[in-house]
Amino acid sequence: MDAVLGDRLSPSMADYGQLRYVLRCVNESMRLYPHPPVLLRRALVPDELPGGYKVGSGQLGNLAKSFIQRLNRTHTLYS
Repeated sequence: MDAVLGDRLSPSMADYGQLRYVLRCVNESMRLYPHPPVLLRRALVPDELPGGYKVGSGQLGNLAKSFIQRLNRTHTLYS
């Protein structure tokens, strides 16, 4: 890492290609512990989402990652 980063504290995007061991560690951790296909979040306080959707305190919401990845610029989560 010292050979690539020198005295800098964080790498740039160009540096990641040279940090092969770090890249392999990240790839292995993603293999062992992959991202779940759904994001789950619990509301801490009551809120109102765009489109007038009301969310109560403690209410659980989920969102499929595959849906987010297929959104284009003309669509939003609420239309």
